[in-house]
Amino acid sequence: MDRHDLADFDETVISYDVGGHKTDGDPYDAVRERVDAEEYVMVGDSHESDVVAAREAGFVPVQYEDAETDLFAILTAML
Repeated sequence: MDRHDLADFDETVISYDVGGHKTDGDPYDAVRERVDAEEYVMVGDSHESDVVAAREAGFVPVQYEDAETDLFAILTAML
């Protein structure tokens, strides 16, 4: 998270920290339990395990592949 300058979020959930895999849905359930929101965003670098799984869980998926891109600026602009 720090490497990509994403440490400024109020809450983050790392799939393995909650004992699940993104494709199983457990991390998305953990996010919903921790954060009350109208919309959720999932940032990842894999189409199948990040984008597809997030979309199936009802999250807005953002695929991130370029370390030179200012991802925090892009996500802030989505607000």
